Amino acid sequence: MKFLMDLMSVITFSPPITDVTEEDICENIRHLKKNEWFQRDLSHADFRKLIVSNKDVRFAIGKLNTKRLKRNPYKYKYQRKIQKVMCKA
Repeated sequence: MKFLMDLMSVITFSPPITDVTEEDICENIRHLKKNEWFQRDLSHADFRKLIVSNKDVRFAIGKLNTKRLKRNPYKYKYQRKIQKVMCKA
């Protein structure tokens, strides 16, 4: 099924569809918790609710490159991406 979906995305010139698992989300959240800005977001009730239950925010967190996140968890780029998705939600 995944092959078929990837083939469809190639045919329609769209980016490949990525599978984000709950393990990816949990691992990335664990690395993001090392950041002061993420700790502040978790302490804010509205943002915490989005991080815990909003599927778009959780997908964006799970989609982050885990290897890069491990190497340099303080990148401003990750903060912008997550906060942009939270503002849309």
